[in-house]
Formats: sequence, C-alpha cells, structure tokens
Amino acid sequence: MTDKPSDELDLDLPDAAPEPPAVKHHEISDAFNYDVAFKMGFVGIGQDGGRIAETFYNLGYRRVAAINSAYEDLKDISDDIAKLDMKTGGAGQDMDRGREFLEKNEDGVWDLLVRAAGDDPDYLLVCVSLGGGTGSGGAAKLVEICRKYMAHNDRENRVGVVVSLPNSYEGQRTCANSVKAFEQLYNLQPSPMIIIDNKRIEKLYRRGATDFFPTCNQQVAKLFHLFNRLATERSKLVTFDRADYAVLLDSGIVVFGASPITKYEDKADIRECIRTQLEQTVLAEVDMKKGRAAGCIFLGNEEIMGQVPMDFFGAGFDQMNQLMSDGSVVYRGVYVGKSNDLRCYSMLSGLPAPIERLRELKRKSGIQQPPSTTMDHLEI
Repeated sequence: MTDKPSDELDLDLPDAAPEPPAVKHHEISDAFNYDVAFKMGFVGIGQDGGRIAETFYNLGYRRVAAINSAYEDLKDISDDIAKLDMKTGGAGQDMDRGREFLEKNEDGVWDLLVRAAGDDPDYLLVCVSLGGGTGSGGAAKLVEICRKYMAHNDRENRVGVVVSLPNSYEGQRTCANSVKAFEQLYNLQPSPMIIIDNKRIEKLYRRGATDFFPTCNQQVAKLFHLFNRLATERSKLVTFDRADYAVLLDSGIVVFGASPITKYEDKADIRECIRTQLEQTVLAEVDMKKGRAAGCIFLGNEEIMGQVPMDFFGAGFDQMNQLMSDGSVVYRGVYVGKSNDLRCYSMLSGLPAPIERLRELKRKSGIQQPPSTTMDHLEI
C-alpha cells in the first residue's frame, strides 16, 4: 500500500526571496567643469588639518572630511564638509590621547570615509598640522585606517599625507610633538608626503597674522591642483601627462615651487630662473640635490610662446636635471595659457626628509635623544 501525502502536511512557506537589488556605488563628483587626472580625497585631522582639507574643498574637490576631538574646533569648517566630532573636549597637546581617540572612534572614521570619499578615490591624503595633540597623535593611525579603506574598496594603496611643520617659536611641546609625529608618519612611508613648511612660507610671503595660514594652505593646494589639472590636458608643445603625475605622487616626499620668468632673452636666462626658483621659492627646506624626480611646467600666453624658442625650455629642463641626483628624471610640460607672463611651476619628489628643519625643531623642543632608532637613521 502506497502512502499518500496528507493535505494536513501543507506547510506555510514564505514567498520566494526577491532578486537582490543591484549594488549602488557611492559616487562623488568634484565641482570642476573640466577633467582632473585623479580623484583625490582629503581628510583633515586636528584644527589646522581640517583647514588644510577645507582649502582643497574650496578649490572644488568634494571628497573632503574633517576630524577633531572638540566641536569648537570643527564649527568653523564649512557645514558642506563631512565631519566627525570625537566629543572628547580636546587632547591638550597630548599625542597619546590623540591616538587613543582615533583608536576608539575607528568605526566612526570608517563611516566618515564612506560618506565623504565614496568608494572610488584614486588617492586619500591625510592633512595635518604637526605640533598639536589630536592631529599629531592621530595622523599615523588615520593613515592606517585609510589604507584599510582603500583595500576594502579594491583601490590601489595610494594614501598620502599633507603635513605642516610649525615654526620653531611655537613652543617646546609643539616642536617636540612635530618631530615625533613626523617620525611616525615617515615610518609608514605614505606617498605623496607633501610638506608645508611654515617657516619657509613666512619668509617667502609676507602676510599679516590673519592671512598667514590661509596663504600657506592655498599656495600648496593651488600648485597641487594645477598639476592635477594639466596632467589631463594635451599641449600642442610638450605634454605633462597622467602617468608622469602618478610617478611624482608615488615617489615619497614632495615639495612645490613657482615663479614668474621676467627675462627670457637667451637660454641662460631660463637656466638662471630655474636655479633661483628652486633655491628661493620651493615651499620647504629640503636637499634638492638628492631628489629623484621632478615635474617642470612652463606656462605662457600665445604671444610669449611665439617668442621663446623651444630649445630655451629644453635648457631649463636640463638645468633642473643637473640640480638633482644622478639618474633623476624630469617630467616636462610646456603649455599655452592665458597668463600675461611666462611662469615656471615645479614639483620635486623622491626627496629625503627635511633633516635640518627637524633638527631645529628638536633643539627647540628640548629633546635630548631621538625617540627611536628611526630618528638615528634620519640623523636628526
């Protein structure tokens, strides 16, 4: 006898699961009406780090965020920028507390990156002014979190920093924190490691106190952006391209310089301008003779470019090569623009740490011994 299924065994089954929705990518668009070479994200930590990041936002970058341990230090940042208030009331220039705050808020930092950077940044740059507690203490940890975030989104491990070095008159604790924080970041080998040297910029640009820090930040941000923009534009003369820019960004410590060329009657004028520019306008005190790569871009209007022979620019490129280490490479660009003068923009990378500035800060800090063997390696 064959058993027949009973109607009583009719089970109340759930409806078939619907097709899963397509994954939505969190895309963010910069506010440019032109192309740039790379999608850049900027995460500021600490009061001045947030201001550095905001400077890039004001240029049109939209993958921007700010982190601090006190609301008071965030409220002056534009409300259009994603923020994370760790609600600790500040770190009081204590770097250990700054790192501890980041470690306790790692999930919050991750969520901030999701909102602010999206899932397709080409680079993430941590912006920090060295010397305080929250920024100096948390910057290295923030670099580590950003690297995890890039890996999670299947992006290349392109995490850099924009670091501001204080002037030596800003106090012993500030100087001590800046040396220690620089060491921690240097150990991580972020790239690019863009240096803003407040002492250097103070010499180059005489500004009132209220304009000084905005001037520092704007000079670096504008030069960084100029290279990011021109790397997408074809020149009818000599093109500086995206691959060139990537090499410079991926080569470690970076500094920028810029100057007008007021005299261009012969090759020697261009060569002299290059030497003067690198000696007097580069925005940090570094040993340029040890640089491994550089970008050099000449920009002038149609009239000027119709007057200057091509081999004059070649002489300028050769001069830059001669001022750097043996085997160095100069990525070149000559562009027709709208400026009423001839200008030269430089980006040097693959540089050694700014040892003399760090030694000066160390002396002012009262540090008797370097905090680790790494500092011995740097010979600070």
